[in-house]
Amino acid sequence: MSQPYGQHVRPPNYAGGQQNPESSNESIPRTREDFEELRNEGKIRTNQYGDIEIIN
Repeated sequence: MSQPYGQHVRPPNYAGGQQNPESSNESIPRTREDFEELRNEGKIRTNQYGDIEIIN
């Protein structure tokens, strides 16, 4: 069933690996300093698509 012209339906969330931070116990860097610290420790890598992955 289609929507009348001009009315928009919000698409489902296809965020993939993203999770609600409040439902996750994983420590996610929130500031530039946190991110830089994890990157310098070798705990963050970038995949072939440019996505950032946190390594536990």
